[in-house]
Amino acid sequence: MSDVALHKPTSNSDESNPLESTPPKAPAKILDGPQFIIVGAGPVGTRCATEIRKRFKAPCSITVFGDEPYAPYDRIKLTQLLAGNIHYPDIFWSLDVNEAEKGHPDSQLDFVTAAIDHINPVSKIAVDSQGNQHPYDYIILATGSSPHIPNITGTELSGVYTFRNIRDTEGLIARINRSRHVVVVGGGLLGLEAAKGLQRNNTQVTLVHQAPRLMNRQLSEGPAEELLEQVKAQGIQVITNDGLRKVHGDIRVDGITTRQGKFIECDTVVLCTGIKPNTGIAQRSGIAFNRGIIVDETLKTSANCVYAIGECSEFKEEVFGLVAPGLEQASVLATNLAGGNATFSGTQPYTKLKVMDTQVNSLGLVADFIKRPKLSQIERTKTKKGKTLFSRSVAFYKGHIIGACGVGEWPELQRIREAYLQERFIFPWQLLWFRLTGNIWFTQKEDHVSNWPANAVVCQCNQVSKGSIEGAIAQGANSVAAVGSMCNAGTVCGSCQPLLQTLVDENMQDLGEAVELPSTGFLSSPSLMLSSVIAFAIAAAILFLPSIPAPTSVQEASLSWLWTDTFYKQVSGFSLLGITALGLILSLRKRFRWQFLGDFSHWRLVHAIFGVLALVILLAHTGLSLGDNLNQLLMINFLGAALIGSVLGVLISSTKVSTNNQTFRKLSFWMHVLTVWPLPVLITAHIVSSYYF
Repeated sequence: MSDVALHKPTSNSDESNPLESTPPKAPAKILDGPQFIIVGAGPVGTRCATEIRKRFKAPCSITVFGDEPYAPYDRIKLTQLLAGNIHYPDIFWSLDVNEAEKGHPDSQLDFVTAAIDHINPVSKIAVDSQGNQHPYDYIILATGSSPHIPNITGTELSGVYTFRNIRDTEGLIARINRSRHVVVVGGGLLGLEAAKGLQRNNTQVTLVHQAPRLMNRQLSEGPAEELLEQVKAQGIQVITNDGLRKVHGDIRVDGITTRQGKFIECDTVVLCTGIKPNTGIAQRSGIAFNRGIIVDETLKTSANCVYAIGECSEFKEEVFGLVAPGLEQASVLATNLAGGNATFSGTQPYTKLKVMDTQVNSLGLVADFIKRPKLSQIERTKTKKGKTLFSRSVAFYKGHIIGACGVGEWPELQRIREAYLQERFIFPWQLLWFRLTGNIWFTQKEDHVSNWPANAVVCQCNQVSKGSIEGAIAQGANSVAAVGSMCNAGTVCGSCQPLLQTLVDENMQDLGEAVELPSTGFLSSPSLMLSSVIAFAIAAAILFLPSIPAPTSVQEASLSWLWTDTFYKQVSGFSLLGITALGLILSLRKRFRWQFLGDFSHWRLVHAIFGVLALVILLAHTGLSLGDNLNQLLMINFLGAALIGSVLGVLISSTKVSTNNQTFRKLSFWMHVLTVWPLPVLITAHIVSSYYF
């Protein structure tokens, strides 16, 4: 039997649709386990179903109810379907859970096409629109939202559409073939995507937006202006700072009038004017609601064992109209229902999406600020050969980021989000750097979590810092799952798991685990081992053996001229300086992620070979003498760095390393780094003092 069964209730309609679900069939029930009902088959409801299925360790029954005559589908892909970029089969998804991800093999996950009308929280019965009763132990309302229809004349005419579900999309696809001019009302994300999709068959499209700029809730003036130019470049006429007053026509649409009195002749109108939460079930069931169904931090409603997630829910007087917060709520709720202890603290406004093939980013407050002291907004636009590469804006208040938005790729966005959520202080020179370059941090060419500070929070759901994650890796967690089991990072919504994978890869590479070097050849692990052993031997000899005595007669064979003759001493000294400088530069290869220099493991070996060469030149430069005062301090520091580095090289080149040795590797690495830091200062002081005196 399939893990996912599709069922359809009795219907009076004679219509048939190849995309509809199969005929009715009673879903299998598990009597000795809890019964979960999820009302809503959108992305949030289906995510919650699969998360419960994966996390619940005991047998359970999960039934997803959808009120559309279709199997669950991805609403986000409707714009691509409208544009003709994908086909119908591409938007449907399966509720099947991989065998490896099943919480319990006897659990059952079913899908039923039926509209739940109301529920009885006391008797724990859900009643569908046909009067059928469905018992439950826990019920989750994920009913989503409906299009907002403006209260104006003419919206009931033929040719007026909304854009929310498959049926809307089917109607618009059929309409495009005979439409000459389409007016899209609303310049938000949905309106922009609809406008682009409706350009099929060279249909003329006009976009009307009542705000002064596109995506006015997500973008400030500079980025919005750049987005406007890109939309116009697509051939779409845009009218901003105006709205819809009336739709004209007797039976069918023949035009509209804007609020400023402009008449636009058209045959199709698409309303993308916002959404309203679907709270009907709550109203008919005596469950508390306001704009949405009111929930607490555990997503529980006012009724026992009744939960609400997604666009239909309201948390702390806020309704979230994006998919991402709903997916986070679904994971939090699934964690709790499976015996965990997660809470939803509210999602800060955060948008990262493609609009008209352009990356649009938005975070926090970006516009319409109340003027107050110490609040500033900085915008930076970069162009090259007349083409805009990006337009970015960051708002600051008392040295903290309160909002950021941009059009175009923005590699620093993840780190900006972390700084925003954790209220990190941004220094004045960073503000200046942003004005000059459009970047806040100096050394980063890409947003890489390995460059974040140790106290930066990577897992927002469980508030787990980068330092805690690296600590778990040092203790033997060599996978995302292992990190999660050790410090709970990435175990709720999962959005931080790509960052966790990066940290695992980077830290294991530092420990020598991530690089599988070939067993033979120049760039092999034995080569690194041999170089490290030679370096250790030379450094130990210079440090512990007595200095070579000067010859007492010219007849004695001696190489003392290497460290006594001024000319040769200068040659070896500056050669040593050059080799040391190259070695230090190579050590920066991984810190600054210079990928153009090739694989890091290769440069690690070259770095070790340079270390051996530097020690050989040092031997010729000093004749095993440690010197006095400043020279002695320089020698001890240099040899200490070489000894620790050679030990680290031996550990890294080992083919098998126990978990306990990983911590020692990490310690050796940081000790090597710390001993290298004073070298530039000491070398500079040595050169200055030598030539001055």
